[in-house]
Amino acid sequence: MRAAGEQEAVRSPEKVQQSSDYSLLQPTLNKNDLSNTINFLSGSCMWNEIMGNFENNPEAKLVMSYLELSMEEASYKNGRIKQQREQ
Repeated sequence: MRAAGEQEAVRSPEKVQQSSDYSLLQPTLNKNDLSNTINFLSGSCMWNEIMGNFENNPEAKLVMSYLELSMEEASYKNGRIKQQREQ
């Protein structure tokens, strides 16, 4: 049985298709995402499996790609903030 108001949170396909906010389709990086990912993986037995066989493991490649993108975005944001402070 659904709680009051819960049904309203479900989006109908028509509303999703009509939405012009394409940011919903793009993944966003949160400063905590990288830390949470590392903490999760390092605390799990999967870490050695994922990183131990990097070349043949698509999950490892995905994790590394995500880490690289996170670092690039952080570097870009830090550079932009530094430029704004200097101006």
